[in-house]
Amino acid sequence: MHDVLIVGAGVAGLAAAGVLRKAGLTVRLVEKSRGVGGRLATRRVATASGEVRLDHGAQYFTCRSEAFRQVVEPLIADGEITLWLDGVPTLKQGILDPPDAAHRSARYICPQGMTALAKVLTHELDIRLETKATALALEENGRWRVTTDRGVEIARAVLLTPPPQQSLAIAGEFGDVSAFDPARAVDFLPCLAVMAGYGAADPGGLPRGLRWEDDPIVAWSALDSSKRRDPKATTFVVHTLPDFSREHFDAVAEKTAQRVLEHCACKLGGFTPLALARPEWVQVHRWRYAMPANPLDAAFLARSRPAPLLLAGCWCSGARVEGAFLSGQAAGRELVQCLAAS
Repeated sequence: MHDVLIVGAGVAGLAAAGVLRKAGLTVRLVEKSRGVGGRLATRRVATASGEVRLDHGAQYFTCRSEAFRQVVEPLIADGEITLWLDGVPTLKQGILDPPDAAHRSARYICPQGMTALAKVLTHELDIRLETKATALALEENGRWRVTTDRGVEIARAVLLTPPPQQSLAIAGEFGDVSAFDPARAVDFLPCLAVMAGYGAADPGGLPRGLRWEDDPIVAWSALDSSKRRDPKATTFVVHTLPDFSREHFDAVAEKTAQRVLEHCACKLGGFTPLALARPEWVQVHRWRYAMPANPLDAAFLARSRPAPLLLAGCWCSGARVEGAFLSGQAAGRELVQCLAAS
């Protein structure tokens, strides 16, 4: 039996586990994916130029809180995190505008891929990968029984960190169900991440990161190879808008990618000689739950009876990586207090 069972080994789950472990509690995380990090996702692709890494989830992170700064600053000193941008330009009606005040702040990345930040948070944690939680039940002794596709876990308390639609399906109807009503109102937006590789060195002209405004297809593009210390090739990542993503979510990936890249070539061709529409290779990742459309203004949601059950994640306290971290830490502190009182 564990003091706490955490579902999800994304940033929120890992941050919570760190708080709980520091308090001397036993914690286990179960994660349905093959790796940790959630949207801190890095893909490795074998190419003719060698292996390349691309960030197809979160593109960067900010650092505005003291709690997150305590994690980030030592990693900057070690070279595991570096400043990528001090502002994000905008493409609007074919014009490249410099960063405005709202988008002028430090953006950090991990040269080895964004997953590296999540891996730092896994230090000495008990994590079961490729393990999907499916349901909760309450034992007669007041402990939670968590059913997974690999067996059963027993815990005094449970923290659910997936998107709310998935967490609510696991949580069931125990205790004061109204406590989780705010989660039911959170909508998540889909996104298609198009990754493309070009054998030639970067010929210049492409912004490292670019917000697209008033575009029918693209929300964001990045010269992903600009994040790497010694890029073996030019790599380009595009995130599509929610409406386009919904319409093409189940379409043939290669056809969708080609359409997106042709659109980018049309819009960015005047800034770079790179033949964006003719990549050497292309891949697509479908994010069904990419971004909360209406995140809550609360660090977490909790039911204390019949046994502690909490929900946390980026959808609770802002859609950023830092928001997920702060949500997880707050949920961890709440669980420490709950279990100390029980």
